[in-house]
Amino acid sequence: MIGKAIYNLCTSMSGLTALVGQRFYPVVMPEGTQMPCLVWRIRGNPAYTKSGVGHEETDVDFRIFAGEYDDAIDIFLALRSGLEDIRGVYNGVTVSGGRITNFFDDYDREAAAFFFEVTINFKHS
Repeated sequence: MIGKAIYNLCTSMSGLTALVGQRFYPVVMPEGTQMPCLVWRIRGNPAYTKSGVGHEETDVDFRIFAGEYDDAIDIFLALRSGLEDIRGVYNGVTVSGGRITNFFDDYDREAAAFFFEVTINFKHS
């Protein structure tokens, strides 16, 4: 499952960690988290063959939170640069491609932060 690889993927990108540090979280941002940070959630689409699951395509929604709009854009660009067309083995998961399928910006009043939500479709096994 791609979830095992996401933290490893994100922390392996020096351009991204320079902006976010190690503040990468699955599903929910812990209360009191310092900005900027990145939260992800997973939506899977297994591809079945006669012999079982051959590969999976999984959409990962990354939500980038930052105090300043320009910081959110910089983090989005670093994430995009690092994950589009990525290939390799990350925490035991073979990733054979990533492509952005959707993104949008907004402001989260509860978090008092700007955010970008970016959906990246990963092919993996």
